[in-house]
Amino acid sequence: MSEKNIMNSGDYRDVLKDIILKVQKTRYSMQKKVNSETILLYWQIGETVYQQTENGVWGNSVVEQLAGDLQNEFPGVRGFSARNIWRMKAFYQTYNDNEFLPPAVAEIGWVQNYLIIEKCKNEQERLFYVSQTKEKGWSKNDLLEKIQSHYYENKLLAQNNFEIAVEEELKAREFSPKDIGQLQMYLMAANEVVKKSEHNPSIGILVCRDKDRIVVEYLLNAQNQPIGVATYNKYNHLKELPNEIAKYLPSEEDILKRLEFYSKNEDKKN
Repeated sequence: MSEKNIMNSGDYRDVLKDIILKVQKTRYSMQKKVNSETILLYWQIGETVYQQTENGVWGNSVVEQLAGDLQNEFPGVRGFSARNIWRMKAFYQTYNDNEFLPPAVAEIGWVQNYLIIEKCKNEQERLFYVSQTKEKGWSKNDLLEKIQSHYYENKLLAQNNFEIAVEEELKAREFSPKDIGQLQMYLMAANEVVKKSEHNPSIGILVCRDKDRIVVEYLLNAQNQPIGVATYNKYNHLKELPNEIAKYLPSEEDILKRLEFYSKNEDKKN
């Protein structure tokens, strides 16, 4: 067999795929090791700075000098700004007294680590976001979005088993073309099993986190069933809602008053 035929053969492609997987696995292991070593280094620097500042020996100007000297010593190496050195101190200070220091802090990125320290209010919340970031591989933006949307608080309030019992297609994510086919199947089932003769045809509405408008338009033009695809907007507070929507809804104060009213009535009944 000629070399050209070998390169076009299935055996060669299998070998290539196997080598690519080995390279990717090795690169991932190397990145994890580098990240772990970086976190350890920052912990050690943070410990030193903490000790020096707590003893009253160092102040802002000394840390500024330290940052400049490290940058001169290691040109091109990122991470030695004065701001980041203060973050290293906060990192050490936050976890120093925690006997249950989560091993996961060494397995998530430094950016994610200091975001958790700066944005979270207590130890339980920090541990939650550390473990979730490790488990789900959240990027900086993913993590920031979760914190800003009060993902931790919502998890505490919501008692359900959706994480393990609900299919990924039913979870909040971006639109995928395969969703149209699945929605078509549901519509056919609804029309044949649920809909009565006096009812209008069922309408399918797909709500997703984000969508490519051109792709959606192209797919919908090829459908003969009534289907709509919409994205939802997430607001941290009712006050962030647009006026044209907010005017039809009670304010946060109204909701709290009503909850308090119902709570008092329930207490009287009991």
